[in-house]
Amino acid sequence: MRKNSVIIAILFGLAFFGLISCKKESGNPSAPVGSSGPSSFVVTTHPNDPLFGIAKYDNGSQVHFFGQRDSIGTPLKITSVMTVVGKDSTWMHMNDAGKINMIRPQNGCEFTIDWQVDGSAIVAARPNDSTELQSEFTPAQRPGKGGFSPSSAGNEVSSGNRSGVTRPASINSDQNVCEVNLVKCGAPVSQSYDIRVIAQDNEGKNLGTFPAINMGGGVYKAMVPGGLAPSNVIALSKLCESLTDLLGVSCALLEMPTLKEYLCLSLSSAAAASGIAAPASGVIFTGCVAVGEALDLYCNTVNASGLSNKICSGEIWDRTIQYDMWIYATTPGMPYGTSSPKAFIQNGYQSLPKLVIPLPGKTKLEYLTISPSRPVNLEYFTLKCGLSCLPAGGKVKVIAKTAINTSMGNPFLNEMEYNVSETGEAFAEIPVFCARKTVQSFCLDVTILANGGGQEAFGYHLHRDIR
Repeated sequence: MRKNSVIIAILFGLAFFGLISCKKESGNPSAPVGSSGPSSFVVTTHPNDPLFGIAKYDNGSQVHFFGQRDSIGTPLKITSVMTVVGKDSTWMHMNDAGKINMIRPQNGCEFTIDWQVDGSAIVAARPNDSTELQSEFTPAQRPGKGGFSPSSAGNEVSSGNRSGVTRPASINSDQNVCEVNLVKCGAPVSQSYDIRVIAQDNEGKNLGTFPAINMGGGVYKAMVPGGLAPSNVIALSKLCESLTDLLGVSCALLEMPTLKEYLCLSLSSAAAASGIAAPASGVIFTGCVAVGEALDLYCNTVNASGLSNKICSGEIWDRTIQYDMWIYATTPGMPYGTSSPKAFIQNGYQSLPKLVIPLPGKTKLEYLTISPSRPVNLEYFTLKCGLSCLPAGGKVKVIAKTAINTSMGNPFLNEMEYNVSETGEAFAEIPVFCARKTVQSFCLDVTILANGGGQEAFGYHLHRDIR
């Protein structure tokens, strides 16, 4: 059985390599080879609108840029990008350095990237709520071609940081602020999630999607450009200049070509080593194709010649909602997202209501960390994890197993059991021994099992390639 699953995983990896090669030869419909960039650009002017602008292509593809503004509407930084290819949308979220740290394509598979100080990155794919695949890459050498360059072993990588770091927000007007509370099992959710506020008219037509900023402690805030725009708005010439400067940062500087080349290649080699089930590997494979298209489209847009002229001569859009609307908050999920109840907002409102997203009260792995991220040979490293919404009085079992990615070397196995607290939480810390008998990478497999209190058992499996 194990042999068959490994064969499936290897075929998945080979299929991915082949698809990428074919796409390089045939071109990408989202970003045509030799394209001069978008045919037009729409610039938004409302100082409380998180949408900066939309790049539009003749084939229907689009790139939406979101971020934070100052009090008069000057774009300060890009925090997220949504690409649209056909009927599919892909969201990409950026860290404070402008690098992508989370990507969620239409099929719901979540990809996270934890950039290290040496330029390498820990990448993870979550095709469902019970499986996680991790690997790593460095820009110095393509995965699977004979090893990786040395890097710092003192960094801790967390697989629980879902949509990046908490960022201080520039909130311009209380009237336009929509607060969202994320709760689970009656308590605020401290881990970061991808939260969006959706506005609709009375007929259910979408008026806009507004990414929310994590304020900490389970509180998020999104700007909704309702009501009259303030009189002290930025001049169009300054708006054009600021937006051009933000989009003028090259893809190469933000490591996007590196990310496109290495992200899915490293994950496919990890899939071959893990023997991940075919349905899960299929979700990752489909998501990887969408990620490649999204990165192509983004880079084709910001690297286009004459982009500043298209921005400054583009259509001006004051996206101001001045009529009755319905709003709700949502967080995407696999296979289904979770949303707050809808709230009706009458035109002329003085403030927006607080929205609450109740995450499903089922057992959840909140975080899993490995410290150091690259263990030293013949030394122990530490695996830490935390779970929530467990039945009080139950038990959590953590099984950690390492194996060399060759026929040499013996696997290390450690198994420990932990009690669940009265608040339904459990925290595990387990030592794992690193014994590399070759210079090649080895893998860590973690299985977490929890049951008790009459509830159904919870299972989670992580496979991590360590180099």
